[in-house]
Formats: sequence, C-alpha cells, structure tokens
Amino acid sequence: VGEGWNQYMHDFTVSYPQCTNSTPETPDSDCGSVAWAYCVFIAWNLLSMYIFVNMFTGVVVENFSYVFQLDNSHNSIDRHQMRAFKKVWSSFDVDGTGYLNRASIVPFLAKLTGVFEVRIYPAEFAIKAIINECQVSAKEPRTPYSAPVVHGIDMGKLGETLNKIDHQAISQRRRVYVRLYHEAVISAESGKGISFTNMLLLLAHHKIIDDQNALRLDELLHRRATTDYVTDLVNLDRVRSLLRMIACRRRYLAYREAQAAAELIRLKHIPLDIPAIVVENSSASLHRSWDITTADKDFAAFRVGDEPPSPSPTIRPLSTADTSASVSLPGSPILAARPRHSDVSVLSGDFSLHPDVRRESIALSDATPQQVLSTLDASVWGEMMHEAAEDD
Repeated sequence: VGEGWNQYMHDFTVSYPQCTNSTPETPDSDCGSVAWAYCVFIAWNLLSMYIFVNMFTGVVVENFSYVFQLDNSHNSIDRHQMRAFKKVWSSFDVDGTGYLNRASIVPFLAKLTGVFEVRIYPAEFAIKAIINECQVSAKEPRTPYSAPVVHGIDMGKLGETLNKIDHQAISQRRRVYVRLYHEAVISAESGKGISFTNMLLLLAHHKIIDDQNALRLDELLHRRATTDYVTDLVNLDRVRSLLRMIACRRRYLAYREAQAAAELIRLKHIPLDIPAIVVENSSASLHRSWDITTADKDFAAFRVGDEPPSPSPTIRPLSTADTSASVSLPGSPILAARPRHSDVSVLSGDFSLHPDVRRESIALSDATPQQVLSTLDASVWGEMMHEAAEDD
C-alpha cells in the first residue's frame, strides 16, 4: 500500500446513496462506517510505522551492540576468528547440543586463539614451544665456555627465553582467566552446561567490549551484581587454596619426620665395625692407682710402709704397665683414672705413650720402693711437691 493507505481508509467510509444498505431480504451491505474507518486505519498506521518498526530495529541493534563495541587494544572480529571459535566448540560439543559441560570448560578455554584467547601464558611461552626453541642443534658449535646442556636443552637459551616473559602481563591474564572460569561455571545450566551464546557473550565481556559504554543502565547494574558475585567466588577459592596448601605442607613435614625416625631406627640396628676392648679382671690381686696431680700436700711426707693418703681416686681397670709401679692393696677394688697427660707419672707407671718411656717403665717394674721414691724426688713432680710443701 505504501503511502496510499488513506485511500483505503476513505473507501471504508462510503455511505448511502453511494452504497446499498442491508434489508431483511438482503442482509449483506457494501456500506462502511466513517468512525470505525478513521479509528482503525489511523491506529494501525501508528502501531506499524512508529512502534513495531522501531522495536524490530532496537532488537537487532541490541544483539549486535556487543560486536560493534570494540576496545582499542583489539582488532575487530572477522570471519576467520568466528570460524576458529566454532571449530573449537564443535570439537567439544560433538553431539551438536549447543551446550558445553563444566568438565570441558578448562580444556575449551585453553584451545581458544585470536581475539578470544584467554590462556594464562601466550602460545610462544607454552612448554612445548619453549622446549622446541631451546633444544640444542647438532650444527651449533660447542665450546668449553658454552652453557650447560641438560636432557638436550640449552640452559642459556632457556634462561633468555624465560627472561622475556612479562610477569605483570601474565598476572593480568591469570586474573582474567580465573574470573572467566568462575563466571562460566555459575552461568552453566543444571544438567546441560553453558550454552554457545552465553560463552560467546562472556568472552566478549572479558576480551572485547567495555561494559561502561556498551550496556544500558539496567544491564550495567545486572552486570555489576554478577561481577561482585564472581569476585566473592574468586576470594573464596583463594582462601580454600591457602588452606589446602597448609594442610599439604603439614602432611609433607609429618612424612619427612616419619622418614627421619625410620632412618634413625635403621641406623641403630646396623652393627658398626668398631673393635671391642675387653678388660679381664685378675682374681689374684686387686690394685689401686691414683693421679698424683690431684694429690694434696700429704704426699710430701709419704714414706715406704706408711698408709698412703686418699687423693680421691677414680675406678678403672689397670693394665700390666699400670700395675707394675702401683701400690697394692689386697681386698680393695681397682681404682684408676682415665689416661691423661697428667697420668704419665712415676707412680702410675703408664708410660705407653712413647717407646723410650715404655722401656723405662719396664725397668721400673724391677725397682725397689726406695728407688721409686728417689726417682720421684729427682723428677719434675717431686720438685712441684716440695715447692707446695714449702709454700704451706
């Protein structure tokens, strides 16, 4: 009809005598109604031209607003990128249901490329890419000053490659990935998963559009409520990860302590190759020996046949060299001290530290008590005892 709709409106306003009125014999009539014609056609014109067309246009523009609202740091979405996204989606949605289950969200996000890429590390810093770049080539000459090679990987190249990683950019990519994952999980429908449209809108929110400029007020408020909820989930997951780390650390320390205790018990049961020293007690005679360095001044008045004073002796078994010049006390326990430098004296007779001294001790074993005392007076020890007696 176009702009000739008013002609049809006037045709519906025809009245008698230009038309035939209805009669009981002929109930049909070709006459119109002026009031109804103007009301119906004018109302239809307003609804169709000013309301329905604008509603249709608004819906179309709203659906494409996410695509045309682009950030300056990204390129526009082209056909190849959309095809790549559909190809990755079809590899997980094999049955063509249009939904992606929760278990497939992480591997799906890891395979996205182009403007939809959300992996934490870029493709050039993936493990396989780093290994391929740092492998040692047979054509490269190796010198003694070259970087070490471990399992075919040049450590010098590996260090240079890792130094190229921008840690701030990686932290930002990690935050985007974590928030996108949690939002995808809460957007998934029960028993089905997340739909194709919702996943595409989530990627657009996080990677392409600016919510402040692209959304209306009601949509922006709803979006902020969703982001606040996602923030709470991220913080909760961080606390749970910290608690799991503490629990794993405690279990690891307990495991290490158990290993150390088991190793200690094992070492205690291992026989050590240390020669044993066996001292046989003689039943014929028991001897007493003492260290003259701890003896008091009464030694200066000691003579043969007198009862020797008690210099607080310590008990130890005596060897043959020790008993050769010691004072024999029948019926008393063996009293001795640990061999020290001060034990090398005439009375103790322990001259086993040097061969010459050993020969002298053998000679003293045949001497009389008077000869032993005279030898003691002529020695350094005798001089020390005389000086102590004179001082007193």
